[in-house]
Amino acid sequence: TVKGVVKNYVDVTDDMLKNPPDGDWLMYRRNYQGWSYSPLKQINTGNVKTLQLKWAWNMNEGGASQVTPIVHAGVMFLSNTSNTVQALDARTGELIWENRIGPDATVAYFATRSLALYRDKVYVATTDARLYALDARTGKIAWQVEIAPPPKGETGGVMVIHGKVIVGMMNCDNYSTFNCHISAYDTETGKQDWAFYTPARAGTPGGDTWNGLPDTQRAGTDIWIAGTYDPELNMIYWGVAQSKPWMRASRRTAAASTLYANSTLALDP
Repeated sequence: TVKGVVKNYVDVTDDMLKNPPDGDWLMYRRNYQGWSYSPLKQINTGNVKTLQLKWAWNMNEGGASQVTPIVHAGVMFLSNTSNTVQALDARTGELIWENRIGPDATVAYFATRSLALYRDKVYVATTDARLYALDARTGKIAWQVEIAPPPKGETGGVMVIHGKVIVGMMNCDNYSTFNCHISAYDTETGKQDWAFYTPARAGTPGGDTWNGLPDTQRAGTDIWIAGTYDPELNMIYWGVAQSKPWMRASRRTAAASTLYANSTLALDP
């Protein structure tokens, strides 16, 4: 852990998330609509060939790197491998603070996918299915909460909407006592606000599409990445992966549609 302080940090507001400043990259794909490009015009087809390397930052050994750096007010927030969150000076590459949350990577995959900023905190969902809120200025843990009990799965990306940090579960390959889900937590306290289980559970709408399997045998329907959000409709959209095991015969659902696998979910946040 490296201790330091981000000077002159500016809290991230709801309006900033809805209308990001041109020089900022405040979420996974920059804006709620997931456009994934910058509106800055200084670099164009005429001068792009003159770009030169200013600085480089090495990722940790071990584990996969699948994160998008978040940039706000000249600071780059990075989720390095093995659940290590870092704040860098975006102009110089100098490390400001680092929090090695852990656990360390034990397999090649073991990746985090995105961070989220809101007000004075940085949010990260770790590979042991926990959600952390860090002080954006110092990197110290403000709160943490368990997303899923053991045996834990990994997590997809996080996003913040109107004071809620929302995260999806993945790596729900094996039969267990919990299922993959999308869940929302209060950004100030970490208290869970709601959870939507992506394999429709018995007794819930769509629960009869799993051919009578008990909930402990409804696997898959992972959430691999953060969703998108429509502020006008106040609706979030999340992609859901396939049900598992992949062979229908293995999960005894040959004639069932296994909601909500292989779908796009529209949810009220």
